[in-house]
Amino acid sequence: MKNYFALAFAVLLTGFGFMSCGDDDDTDYSKVEAVFTVSPETQTEPDMTITVRTEPPKTDGAFYTWSFGDGTGYAWQSGTVFQEVLTHTYEKSGEYTVTLSVVNRGGYTAESQKTIKIIAAEPINVMSPTELEGVVPYTLQLNNGVMYADSVKWDIKSVVGEKETAVAEIIVKKDAQGVFTFENPGDYLLYLTAYNAAAKDGKFMRRDVVHVKAEK
Repeated sequence: MKNYFALAFAVLLTGFGFMSCGDDDDTDYSKVEAVFTVSPETQTEPDMTITVRTEPPKTDGAFYTWSFGDGTGYAWQSGTVFQEVLTHTYEKSGEYTVTLSVVNRGGYTAESQKTIKIIAAEPINVMSPTELEGVVPYTLQLNNGVMYADSVKWDIKSVVGEKETAVAEIIVKKDAQGVFTFENPGDYLLYLTAYNAAAKDGKFMRRDVVHVKAEK
């Protein structure tokens, strides 16, 4: 994206003829500015949209580029409608640098930056605990039902009386689905833990129960 903007500048420099403004052009192009505001500067998921307000150019023959810090951006050049207000929605939490770069007909440039922060929300469980039954071999799709998690972990344990014994640990990334096949009959507990930037050590979500019967 950065290379794209550099190429765009080069094209506009050539197209506008920045360095040959003409002897009768007494415009002071040296007073180029890159002035903009961003709001909000800090917000928490699921709110991830910013509004960028930019002062319009004071001279003709200008080229503006905005970089939102996530590999995306927007470009404007003289002769088209100037977008004083832009909105942008980020796809994940994090800290981003919004950059405005301006070049005018005289070849003068200006740049300014602002940092915004999208705070990760703690994972939220949206699925009620479940109690399932099956017959060996019983293959179970592990539906996590968690919002805002970067990854989840299933701790699968067999239970006899009050004794719990670890059977398996399954970790899956965001939006992926885990699968586990129970090869032995018995009762099992499935403990679900979610992780993200706000829950780096993990946050317990729920406990599911599975009853697996012997093959008939």
